[in-house]
Amino acid sequence: MARLSNMKEFSFSLYQTCTRYRKFIIIFICVLLSLCIAGMVMATFVDLRLSEALNNPTQWFSKLLHNYGEWPAYLINVGFPVALCVWLIKHKKYLLSVPPFLFAIIFGFLFSMMWFKNTSMPFLFNSIFNAVVTGALFGLFFIIPKQVHKKALYILGLTFIVSNIAYLIMLAMKYLWGRVRFFDLEDNFTPWFRPNGINGNDSFPSGHVLSAASLLMLWLVPIIFQIKNIFARLPLVVIPALYTIAMMYARIVVGAHYLSDVVFSIILFTVCTVLVLWVVCRRAAPKKD
Repeated sequence: MARLSNMKEFSFSLYQTCTRYRKFIIIFICVLLSLCIAGMVMATFVDLRLSEALNNPTQWFSKLLHNYGEWPAYLINVGFPVALCVWLIKHKKYLLSVPPFLFAIIFGFLFSMMWFKNTSMPFLFNSIFNAVVTGALFGLFFIIPKQVHKKALYILGLTFIVSNIAYLIMLAMKYLWGRVRFFDLEDNFTPWFRPNGINGNDSFPSGHVLSAASLLMLWLVPIIFQIKNIFARLPLVVIPALYTIAMMYARIVVGAHYLSDVVFSIILFTVCTVLVLWVVCRRAAPKKD
C-alpha cells in the first residue's frame, strides 16, 4: 500500500539490533518480569494495607496524572492514523486515506471527552481541542521530510499495535475480574488472583499504567533513526520509565488501583511487546536456503 512495504528495511534494522543484543535483551526481560512477579506475590499480602497507607486523593501530583495522565494513548491513537492518512494522501491514495482520518477524528473526540466533562461547554471545548491537535499533526506530517515521516510512521504503527493489543486484553480482564477499586471499597475486597465475574467493577488491571507504558516504545527511535549519541538515547528510555513509575504510584495514591493492578499492567505490556516484536523480527529475518 503506497510503498509501505519499503518499511521492511526498518524491520530488518530492528531484527539486527535484537539479534546483536539478544543476550542483554533476554536478561533484561527476565529481570523485569521477575521483579514484576515478585511484586505480584508481595501484592497478595500487602495490596489492601499499601493502598490504605498511601491513599491521599487530594495530592495534586496524583490528581493531575489521574485526570490527564492518559495523554500517551490519545497521541498514539490519533497520531498514527493521522500519519498514515497524510502518507496515503502524499501517494495519491485519497480513498484509502479516509478510514484513518475518520478513526483519528472519532477516537480523539470520544477519548478526550473525559478531559472536558467538568467544563461548561464540554462538546465545544473538546471539538476545538481535537481540531487543533489533529490539524497540528496533519501539518507536521505534511512538512517533515519523507524519510523522517516514514520512520515516524513505522514507530507509531508498532506502538499502535502493541498498545491496542494490550488494551483489548486489559478491557476483557477488567470486566471478567470485576475487582472493586479502593475508593469504592466497602467490605468486598478480593485478592488479585480471584476473578469475580462481570459486576460493574473494573480495577484489575490499570489502563492508565498501560497508557503510560506505551511511551516506553520510544526505545525504537534510536534504532530506526540510527541515533548513536548516548546522551540523545538515554532520555528516550529514562523519561518514559520514570513517567510509568510515577503513574503506578499515582494510581495507588488516588485510590483507583492496588499494587497488583499496576504491576500486572507492566507484565501485560511487556508480554505483548515481546510477542509483537518477535513476530516482526521473525518476518524480517533473512530466509535460510
